[in-house]
Amino acid sequence: MYDKIKLLEILLHSDFRTLDDSGKSFPPSSEIYRIIAEKMKEFNCNISSKHIYTIINENRLCSENSCKDRYKDKIKEVFNIKDDVEVSPNVSYCSVETPKNDSINSISKEFDIIISSDQWKSIMPVRRLYGRRFKHVLQSGWTDVMAEKAWQQQKFNCTAEVQLYI
Repeated sequence: MYDKIKLLEILLHSDFRTLDDSGKSFPPSSEIYRIIAEKMKEFNCNISSKHIYTIINENRLCSENSCKDRYKDKIKEVFNIKDDVEVSPNVSYCSVETPKNDSINSISKEFDIIISSDQWKSIMPVRRLYGRRFKHVLQSGWTDVMAEKAWQQQKFNCTAEVQLYI
């Protein structure tokens, strides 16, 4: 069992931010949820990082007394995050105009993604059998780690713009 009020206090602290500037939750593999779960343990509250993500992403109630008090809504209010703008399906939310000569070099940006050794251990290549051949492939969850780090380190307008060459 966990203390809903204590969880809310932690989530409203700027060091434990779980939403980006557009109000979207960070992916469930984000390290912030593990850090929050560890912080909750300091208060003798056991809650998994996945449960914390679900609580926020589904905007669950943070108190039994009022239907208005929901985690995601409170976080948006405290960090002054405006509600997501609905986008027409015919409009690209983030678009990149390709130059007439279609040269990828004219719109590309090269950078290094820096991740902790713990994150690397969680996604580092493993040997898998495909047909009759073994291949080394990154582990499940690597795209979440890379997308989050690309956002944190480069602040791209849209992660769809990012192509990874590993």
